[in-house]
Amino acid sequence: MAFSSDGKFLAVYASKESKITLWQTHQTFLGMGQSQMKLIKAMTAPTEFGAASQHARLVWIGAKMLKLLLSNGSESIIQI
Repeated sequence: MAFSSDGKFLAVYASKESKITLWQTHQTFLGMGQSQMKLIKAMTAPTEFGAASQHARLVWIGAKMLKLLLSNGSESIIQI
């Protein structure tokens, strides 16, 4: 899981489902009260990142780009 640099988006990789979800965070007025999350997009992870890929890391490399890294050195760039 990784927050974007501006903190407005959260990307989550679920290895068992082989799915990446993108959430948008919402602050209440003046940042008081509770934060809310809204599901923006759900997508299937690249096929080479199957259910066996449990040790993964997401890194934001741009405003609308993520890199999915596995412990075996595999990586994939995902455009949102």
